[in-house]
Amino acid sequence: MSALDATTARKLADLRARVARVRELLPPDVATFRARRTEGEALVLILFLALQAASDLALRAVAVRGLGVPGDARSAFDALVRAG
Repeated sequence: MSALDATTARKLADLRARVARVRELLPPDVATFRARRTEGEALVLILFLALQAASDLALRAVAVRGLGVPGDARSAFDALVRAG
């Protein structure tokens, strides 16, 4: 997967955007996080979507590299680690 195809590039851009948004919304401390419930819920949702995007990328990389058919995201990450 040396050159990014359009789908992978789009998924990577999505992940980067979500991580940037998490950093933008991250409060300075736990007390502020708890006090701003709506913002905290939005942050958790965006973080969840970022994790999904990372899983999608891992599954795609496994498929593109022909590393098998993982049953779940963890198996995809494990396959990528084994492959180097």
